[in-house]
Amino acid sequence: MLAASAMAGEELYYHGKNYIMSLFMESIYMHQKYWQHLKHIDLDKERTFRHLRCLEEYVIKTDRKLRNLRPSMEEDLCQLPGPITEESVCRHLYHRFERHQYHTFLGSTLIALNPHTHRLPYKALHCNKGLSRNLRLLVTKVLHQVAELRQSHSVVVSGETGSGKTRTFMELLRHLYDQAGGGQETDTFKVISAAVTALRPFDTTATIANQESSRSCWSVECAVSNRAIASAHLTLHSLSYNRLTGRPTVERCYDVFYMILAGMSEEEKAKTLCFEVPPFWTEYRVLAYLSSLDVLRKSTSSRRYREKYTLWKEALAMLGIPHTEILEILSAILLLGNIVFVQGEEQELAVTGNSPLHSAAKLLKIPADKLLRCLTTQLVPVRGKSALFTNTIQQANTRRNTLAQSLYGRLFQYLVNKINQSTESRAAHPRASSQSGNHHSGSSVTNTVNVIDCIGFQNVQGTQLEHYAETSALKQYSTFIT
Repeated sequence: MLAASAMAGEELYYHGKNYIMSLFMESIYMHQKYWQHLKHIDLDKERTFRHLRCLEEYVIKTDRKLRNLRPSMEEDLCQLPGPITEESVCRHLYHRFERHQYHTFLGSTLIALNPHTHRLPYKALHCNKGLSRNLRLLVTKVLHQVAELRQSHSVVVSGETGSGKTRTFMELLRHLYDQAGGGQETDTFKVISAAVTALRPFDTTATIANQESSRSCWSVECAVSNRAIASAHLTLHSLSYNRLTGRPTVERCYDVFYMILAGMSEEEKAKTLCFEVPPFWTEYRVLAYLSSLDVLRKSTSSRRYREKYTLWKEALAMLGIPHTEILEILSAILLLGNIVFVQGEEQELAVTGNSPLHSAAKLLKIPADKLLRCLTTQLVPVRGKSALFTNTIQQANTRRNTLAQSLYGRLFQYLVNKINQSTESRAAHPRASSQSGNHHSGSSVTNTVNVIDCIGFQNVQGTQLEHYAETSALKQYSTFIT
């Protein structure tokens, strides 16, 4: 670009007009400051060269800015002096960690070490502390490449469970909205922040390796036009919901159940659970799906869950989702776990105590006899006809657990769909567009920046179906990326 502005005037104007046109088109696309110059390119020589001088100043500033964004020799492992061995790389990362330098580049890959010992805040996207310079540098590079190359980019956060992936994912989103989304005051950012607060309890659980382990793959796809975020789309991929009904005894169920039991009043519990529950921490012995060992019960106090419950309700209200409907479905799922089948008369199955069955059916708004028949019998095709067979106790338990997992998965997906509808409606609203700085005249090319938080690798002794599914999916995903 600089070489073009140094050419002779007559030759540049008469013989390089097409080159000037392409030069302006590329540079004006990267910066909306020069958008109004597009319609003045065919004017006289003096005005053309004046535009070129402005363009030259812009290119010099951009080049200087990009040079300042490059990592130093110590920050990039590609510039590490040889011989390169596993020991030398680990030693270099360890020395940087001791100097509180937790991020190191490996070409286009950023290696992040987790120094945090405290939990991630409830409103993670609103946390200003600990924002990393290197993460900001990474987001700036991505936005520049999207504007310069006009291609969509993805930022993938992957690693071992407990390594701080979710925190890094939140910081990347915060940097992305600070640089291209207008900051925290835009409607799109508020919706995404409320979505994270509302969905995290459905996705988070406590394991031996990580007290706040994310069990889904998060993906936030931001449509970028003229270096500004126009809209956002949220996608969550959960590989299995087996943790709800079956998991290692030393691990917990999803946090949303502990949260609602700590946050609901006694009247709400009596209305939804329909039976008297003991105080917090001891009521888990009553609810079959939430039973776990005391080693994990002491890790989080009821006060923390109550605060989380209050913010969760505020986030749902921000998204326009009634929290009472969500509480009814979650309570019905818990009550399904307390349905115990016994052998009845004439080879039919019955339940011990009708309270959980009738309460769950009432919350699901279906007759109790139909729910019982659905769990204890099944239609089997025989010679072109359907025959009704009675399930065994094991089969009935399997159908009950499958129903609970399906309800939980459908509820999770329902929330994601409602959130995406909210972001799309706010992006289409003129007020939201003007606040975000996305309302421009003229047509523009829209590319996407996709920030992905993968499920963490787990190093466990006993491999469960959930662990196998996660490891297999992550291997396939890593192969696709590389």
